[in-house]
Amino acid sequence: MMGQRGIILIACLWICGLVVWLSMATSAIYRYRFAQEVLPVLRIRGYYAAVGGIMEALGRVKLVETNTVETLKGASESEGDVWLPDGKEHQVSYNRCNVWVRIDSEDKKVNVNAVPPEVLRTFLESNYEEIEIAPEVIAERVADFIDPDDEARNMGAEKRDYENRNMKYLPFNRPLGAIESLLLIPGINWNLFWKGPQKDENKFDGILPGKYSLFSVLSVYSKRQTFVEEQDESENKAWKSGALYRIVSGAVCGDYRPVVLYAIVRLDKTKTPPFEIIKLKEVI
Repeated sequence: MMGQRGIILIACLWICGLVVWLSMATSAIYRYRFAQEVLPVLRIRGYYAAVGGIMEALGRVKLVETNTVETLKGASESEGDVWLPDGKEHQVSYNRCNVWVRIDSEDKKVNVNAVPPEVLRTFLESNYEEIEIAPEVIAERVADFIDPDDEARNMGAEKRDYENRNMKYLPFNRPLGAIESLLLIPGINWNLFWKGPQKDENKFDGILPGKYSLFSVLSVYSKRQTFVEEQDESENKAWKSGALYRIVSGAVCGDYRPVVLYAIVRLDKTKTPPFEIIKLKEVI
């Protein structure tokens, strides 16, 4: 009799243990499924919040056809809702998503397809105290990636170098069509392309690109071939009809990673609305 009771007790304990294990396993499965379902929702929310930041910037456009300092100050002081393309960060919130937006003139950037290697090298030397690869190497690799021949510069890299590295692509040997193509060039990592030098103080935990990052200073649309020091008090920072602008918008929704987009916009006061988005690209 005692033996039967012992067997029954062991069986009950075993069944209870099995039930507890099944409950824990089921709970883990549902937590995993819930996480997998929630993350895409936050991802989509972040994307559209970043798009909202771009549209917010365009909704605050004020076309000014003069470059006088007095007019620019008047526009910014009397109409606080106007955002100028002056590189300043703006913050807005949409449904528990925080969004940061920056607007720059594309024409003030240097054309990566036309900048001489020595000019790019000097810029890197002047702004980057610590860099993994020598500035002259990076500058010549950029030039070799774009120029039409297969002859490598002294410190550059051409077809044979890419083949020796077992890379799955070769130099374009033509002008870049997108600034993010720089990431294909050996030696240009994310820190150099997006974050910029350590001295580049970037607000908002680095969601937006550094002011001196290659993303921020280079363009595939501008005509400029040299870097010029910005003059805040005399340079025209008003929206101008016919000009190109780059709007970068980064959104953080909950604990999901940031979503960052950039748009290339052309202003045209003869149209309604007075802008045309010629490119919209997700960077992060």
